[in-house]
Amino acid sequence: MHINMELTPQEQKVLSLYSMDGLTFAKIAETLGISRSRASQIYHNALGKQDLMRRQEFYLEQNQKNVSVTLKLGEVVVLQRILNEYLKLKMNAIRNTKNNSDWEALQKDVDFNTAKTLQKQMKAEEKIWRRQMK
Repeated sequence: MHINMELTPQEQKVLSLYSMDGLTFAKIAETLGISRSRASQIYHNALGKQDLMRRQEFYLEQNQKNVSVTLKLGEVVVLQRILNEYLKLKMNAIRNTKNNSDWEALQKDVDFNTAKTLQKQMKAEEKIWRRQMK
């Protein structure tokens, strides 16, 4: 499912009324002319978006830091297999939905893009190591 990371004005309003003003979902519903269950749904969707935004910000920050790791060739091969399976699972999930917005969301997914980059790096390292072993 594609999620627009920006909070809508309605989501911002519901969050504010609930968190800042302390209104119940029933009062929010009355104020906005929506059902109580819809007010709750909007609130929880907004919380989910906020959580995704915080996680994405954290991942982006973490992906800027370099870490050195020494791996054995066999470990690189296993890591490649794990990355391949992860990428296949993500791609198959999107193919099964046949939804373009899901594909667009996947292209922006930090974990997916990091896995693709790491997979390429592992393949390149494996080639170098195998040439050196000859």
